[in-house]
Amino acid sequence: MGERESSYEQLASRLAQAAWENPALSPRQKHLVLLAEAAAKASRDPEGIARHVAALMDLGCSATEVLEVGELASVLPIHACTEGMPALATAAHRSAAAIAAGFDVAKALVKQDFEVKRGYWNDFWTVLLGYDRPFFEAYADLSSHAWQVGVLEPYERELVYLGFDASPQHLYRPGIGIHAANAMRLGATEAQIANVFTLLGVADTAAYDLVADELERCRQD
Repeated sequence: MGERESSYEQLASRLAQAAWENPALSPRQKHLVLLAEAAAKASRDPEGIARHVAALMDLGCSATEVLEVGELASVLPIHACTEGMPALATAAHRSAAAIAAGFDVAKALVKQDFEVKRGYWNDFWTVLLGYDRPFFEAYADLSSHAWQVGVLEPYERELVYLGFDASPQHLYRPGIGIHAANAMRLGATEAQIANVFTLLGVADTAAYDLVADELERCRQD
């Protein structure tokens, strides 16, 4: 290993260590967040999943807690709808307010139920509900399940959502804002939320390793 490689690894390790040693989140909470990032569809990192599940079990987490992270992370694909449906409404010259004004009793009740179970509402839900009530109702029941029977603290669920919404592979800005606000409303501190972002912002050393491995193969040819 050359001096350049050694100095790079030290700097990358220092960055990761700074995020990990931040005391705002407990080790358990850090692994919950990083498991969400590893498990979600935008990242899907089997090695990361195995590493964080093992760490959580070593920390005394229950199987129920671990599986709840997987359940929460499974909803990421709904962003196809929360981005796509408003774009469709804009193309059709339909506003969220106009769509909401046309809600019948069934849609109004679905909206009310979501607000009670999830504690918030957004215009993209208005548009999705307006276009496809059965789909939204099924999604609302699924996404609310962990909130009804789960064991994580409510603010920890919001941190888990941030774990995949703020991941470099996804960076879903509407969700980042919503879940950061929800987390604080439920008791999370700014420092805890900031620590989520620093955990996700460490160096991607795999990029360096891949380039270094290819360079070594070229040198051997």
